[in-house]
Amino acid sequence: MIEPSRFGVDEWDRSYAVEDPGALWGDAVPFIANEGNRWLDSARSGLEIPCGDGRNTVALARHLETLEAIDSSELALEHAVERGRSAGVRNVRFRVGNIYGLPYDGDEFGSVVCWDLLAHLENPEDALREVVRVCEPGGSIIANVYSRDDSTFGENMVELRPNEYIYDSRFYYHYYSREEVEGLVSRVGSVDIAELKTTRWTEGPHPGYREYEHEHESWVFVLRKHLP
Repeated sequence: MIEPSRFGVDEWDRSYAVEDPGALWGDAVPFIANEGNRWLDSARSGLEIPCGDGRNTVALARHLETLEAIDSSELALEHAVERGRSAGVRNVRFRVGNIYGLPYDGDEFGSVVCWDLLAHLENPEDALREVVRVCEPGGSIIANVYSRDDSTFGENMVELRPNEYIYDSRFYYHYYSREEVEGLVSRVGSVDIAELKTTRWTEGPHPGYREYEHEHESWVFVLRKHLP
């Protein structure tokens, strides 16, 4: 029996030990690059958690006056900083942080983006509560989780529980139904779902991780934080 607590921050940190800052995850995901502006343009300040190697950071920064980009991996942040510098981005502050204890007072950011993290957490509720805490009342939260039609579902994975797996003996995955997403949001509270839909895109090889072209499908959900 694999013990899930063995996997997490350290394994993700090791995945960033690559020379090319842009080679690991590729370019910004299409939803962020093409549709995120519908929810970001009304916000002045934003938070991206996690920023990873910066794949989405540059696209997000174009829609905001200021952006805080956080990751638990210092290696990831090194790549993200270099990617931002190469793109001439000057309105982003990068810093180390953990989603279960964000280094901010509440109600600070007009928009928060949490991409490709919640589906890797066995306790996504507390993480999402923390995201909601730092979002301004009336602000937007853009997040995603993997759907059960994602092409990686169960591939090279050990099943822990129905729809929950450990991939490559390293990473936790949970594949969600629409009802599970709605249940997660309802348990967190203080937000309403403004949009909930699936989005699908193709990614190239990820060095040392999934080294072949593959497709992802996620549930994207945009939340609005309640006004006082």
